[in-house]
Amino acid sequence: MDDVNLNPLLFGLPLADNTPPGILRLAIYDRTKSVYEQSPQLVPLKAISAGNYKTAAPVVSIRSPKISFAITSFDTHAGSTNLNGIYEAVVYMDGEAQTGFRLEEVSYNNTRYMNAHIDYKTKVNGGSYLQNLSELPGYTNSIYKKGAGKGVIEITDSAIHTIKIVVKDSYQNASTLECKIKWTFSALRLKTLNSKRSTPDPRIFYPLMLDGYESEECEFYIGERCLYDSVAIRYIKLPAVVTSAVSSLHAIGAPYIPLQEAFLVRIKPTKTVSTEEKSRTVMQWYSGSKKEIQKVEWQQQWAGARFRDFGFYQLLVDTIPPQIVPIGFKDGADLSKATRIVFTVKDNLERFRNVRTELDGKWLRFTNDKGRNFIYMFDEKCLSGSHELKIKAEDEAGNVSEKVFLFTR
Repeated sequence: MDDVNLNPLLFGLPLADNTPPGILRLAIYDRTKSVYEQSPQLVPLKAISAGNYKTAAPVVSIRSPKISFAITSFDTHAGSTNLNGIYEAVVYMDGEAQTGFRLEEVSYNNTRYMNAHIDYKTKVNGGSYLQNLSELPGYTNSIYKKGAGKGVIEITDSAIHTIKIVVKDSYQNASTLECKIKWTFSALRLKTLNSKRSTPDPRIFYPLMLDGYESEECEFYIGERCLYDSVAIRYIKLPAVVTSAVSSLHAIGAPYIPLQEAFLVRIKPTKTVSTEEKSRTVMQWYSGSKKEIQKVEWQQQWAGARFRDFGFYQLLVDTIPPQIVPIGFKDGADLSKATRIVFTVKDNLERFRNVRTELDGKWLRFTNDKGRNFIYMFDEKCLSGSHELKIKAEDEAGNVSEKVFLFTR
């Protein structure tokens, strides 16, 4: 059975709340193309009264006959300034419900779908936190409810239409945003849109479909549950930039395109890799300052690994074992006045896999803080006298280091 988070405010907690949610921003998206290949049309808002908002412009000219909305909204409770999330948002057009969401329960298994609920591209590029009001096609088992618009609003004329967005908290306090929209019909623009729809780009990948790309040195395969929206995934081969690389550098996709599940990347080395080197080969992903490595699986001359982010990929041979660095003590130390033992593990690729500690031949539990310090607070497992501490560390490539420290307690 899946663990599910239930909204605690639905269980009658005695919490005073008569404050309607606030609405800060409205964004409009052209849904004839991928949400990851555009910047949203941001519409200025003005507050009319508590819980009532309108657009600054009497009529908003939209760029496409097929649109969706996103908002920045928050909720507060009486006597509190904390900005909490909203419970429900529904979009109406000309009085008829089109789409919306309600946060009643969220499974732990589905929490990563938050990347589909928000405008991920805008957020990761340093922009505002925008919540989509209609689901993306790859968001399965979503929190959204589809109305007449089936999730996306389609305009078939050049008339003015009234959009109303109603936002509620768990106590049914409501705020309303009203907006009038108009799509200026253009035969040339419509012809262009239809042309784009009928001319498939071979580089476009679609949610709920398995597809791949293959070249002489790199292959990647994107599964059915990886993408939230259709998007062009671009690939570029670049020269190796580090001496330990045994492959070219391969750029796949863009970091602002989120993935729900890991996709498979396979790379062929550009250098001869011996059997011993194959056992120490890892694939490195990086994007900006973020890095990750995975031990590869070999299939003939191809090395494969899975990642949940787009970026740059390369094969590295790692033969350097991790370093075990004591902090505040050394071999033969007198720790009779100390309250703890601390050490850290450093690795050339910043990734270690296993660390085992033994005191006098028996496993001893060290806690690991948010950095890389391993800490043991002295207790009854380490009484007065002479002791031997053995520390063994293994990195992702399988290189192992071991150190033994004698100390007195």
